[in-house]
Amino acid sequence: DISIENEEQVKEYVKLRDGLDALTIERRAITNLPTHSVPFLQPGRLVRVCVDAPGSSLYSSSDTDALTRMTVDVEDVEEMLGDDEMHNALSFDEAMLRKSVEDGNDSVWGVVVHFEKVGSKKHTKHQKYLVDVLVKCAEKLKLSDTDREILKRNDSTFSLLNSSERHSMLQCEENQVVDELPAVEFRVIRIPLEQLDCMSSIRVYLPKDLYPIEARTRCGASIREVLKRFEERSKVQQQKDDGEDDDKEKEVVVVPMLDAEKDMKVIDKNYAKIVQKIQTLSKMMKNHSFKTSENPIGRLRKHGEKRRLEYMVKHAKKEVAVASGMIKADVLKRMRRVLRRLGYVSEDGVVTSKGRCACELAGADELVATELIFNGTFKALPLHMLVATVSCLVWKEKTGGKGGKEGGKRQGMNVSEEVFSAHSNVKDAARKVFKQQLECKLKIDVEDSIERLRWDLMEVMLAWCKGNTFSEIMKMTEAFEGSIVRAIRRIEELMRQLAAACKVIGESDLEKKFLDACELVKRDIVFTPSLFV
Repeated sequence: DISIENEEQVKEYVKLRDGLDALTIERRAITNLPTHSVPFLQPGRLVRVCVDAPGSSLYSSSDTDALTRMTVDVEDVEEMLGDDEMHNALSFDEAMLRKSVEDGNDSVWGVVVHFEKVGSKKHTKHQKYLVDVLVKCAEKLKLSDTDREILKRNDSTFSLLNSSERHSMLQCEENQVVDELPAVEFRVIRIPLEQLDCMSSIRVYLPKDLYPIEARTRCGASIREVLKRFEERSKVQQQKDDGEDDDKEKEVVVVPMLDAEKDMKVIDKNYAKIVQKIQTLSKMMKNHSFKTSENPIGRLRKHGEKRRLEYMVKHAKKEVAVASGMIKADVLKRMRRVLRRLGYVSEDGVVTSKGRCACELAGADELVATELIFNGTFKALPLHMLVATVSCLVWKEKTGGKGGKEGGKRQGMNVSEEVFSAHSNVKDAARKVFKQQLECKLKIDVEDSIERLRWDLMEVMLAWCKGNTFSEIMKMTEAFEGSIVRAIRRIEELMRQLAAACKVIGESDLEKKFLDACELVKRDIVFTPSLFV
């Protein structure tokens, strides 16, 4: 339970931020269309570059893509703005949490170096472009923990989600503490056109070769000089405008930007409305009481964490609902009916000792193996024949004829009466289970399922338990050596599970019998960790 002081105030402010982010995404989607923006991607043009990739979220995770997909409460934002057309202006499919935790900028200054078209050469409205921009950034692999803490304290963009895997974009302005870090420098990185925030009407001189670090540093100094001059000019203008109408929004650094309608020829009817709403929301945020409240950043962090947890729970519930829908309810009812009829659960749905025994098994058909334990088949068999009988539950390959007395003679291998009797007991137990499943309307072919409990490995396992070498038992079957090795290992593993199942129900004698059988099987080259040892 996360307690937040005056939580309603924080929620109202965050809704404003989310609404502003949504409108900003809409505005960028219009101005970044190739027909509007590509003609102005000349080398040297100053641009604002979004730190985040389009649609990325501060809370997004590589393991869960849709973990924190979040939408704005449309009715609340409409009520704040008093505009019925707000719904059309917002894009609610985008993640809009960038600034919910820390009050930082989501774009930095950079310079266009080059651009290229991706895919088809035909010019279309939705053609993809990649833009090379020179920005100040930090190489993530070179950053130490101390460097990261310095950047978090001194650069507002570093704490946000950076889209680049190798570099974290930073504010271009001069910052001696940040600039002295060895991992920080001006670099040319490639971004999609959609990641541009806006474009300036200013262009700076760009050297022909930006490979040397000195050339990139000089270009970065040019950007800083441009920003510094306009900052000084804006301060002078602000002093002149003191006492005048404060309804107009003023930025600290007023760098002339390209006019979307006059310069970029944007003719979208919604663009002017979107810009007006952005200005309205920006003013509401600037004058919001939350900005002057006590510990706003700490409260935002708590609210962001609480919202993240809420959406993790919501996403987990959706996953449970999807998983539940994958298994039909009627199939589950039929399975439960089978378990009740065979005595694995009571009429009240309580798991019986027979059911607890089946829970310990995973290496074969749990129900058939459990029936063989409870009907006394395993207890009555001698040690060697016990191993041979367990092989029926494991071996599935068709290397011999069908099970039976008449089909048991193959390649000089005679199936004895003892083997035939043990195999028949397995088939009888399996028939009981499969018939119950069929009567409960589960889809199953009884005879085909019984035929899969094959006898082919029984004589082989009898010979192995009597001390025959691996080369000798391989002469008794046509199966590949690897298949026999895997089968013997699985038989040994299943017998350990059977021993654990017997322990659960208190059959200590049968448990010891299975463990002794494991020792009988586990020997020679089959269980050697490596052939090179």
